[in-house]
Amino acid sequence: MMPMFPGMPSVGGLFLGLAALLLVIIAVVVVVLASGAGRPAGGSGELRGRDPGGPEEELRRRYARGEIDTEEYRRRLAVLSEGSGVRS
Repeated sequence: MMPMFPGMPSVGGLFLGLAALLLVIIAVVVVVLASGAGRPAGGSGELRGRDPGGPEEELRRRYARGEIDTEEYRRRLAVLSEGSGVRS
């Protein structure tokens, strides 16, 4: 198709350029969403800075996941229990 005015793109070329730009924008949005840029840090969906149960709850979770054995769990729980009475 010949351009209407010399030096100006044809209408078909203009739409093709806009369609290409739209595809690039869509691709960038997909990559950003797939990379997880909008999710909170932490991996499990919990917001950092919140105390979802304190140290005893975290100790219980570690024991439940098998990261520590029963002896270690009881020893650490005793230390936490002793420390909770010292705070003022």
